[in-house]
Amino acid sequence: MEFLLIGLAVAANIIFILFKYERKRYSDATLDFILLIVVTVIFSGSYGALVVGTIASLVISIYLYAHPPNLPKLPEASLDIDLDDLKQRFSRRY
Repeated sequence: MEFLLIGLAVAANIIFILFKYERKRYSDATLDFILLIVVTVIFSGSYGALVVGTIASLVISIYLYAHPPNLPKLPEASLDIDLDDLKQRFSRRY
């Protein structure tokens, strides 16, 4: 019975993270995934600790879904290249 509970909790947590990625909540889902890994590493000492860590990670996932984090946005990369500007910068003057 315990294995069924832990299996359902892990499956629910992974499905919840995938749900966030599908909804384009990338910062929320990435933070959630990182916290899942951290909690798994911290609570990997015994089976009971692993159950507690898995349930805690699921609760964190639900909390982050209800209250999305306000992480700083990364600047968008621009691939627009001004060829005239590049020619002028790298032209050799003899």
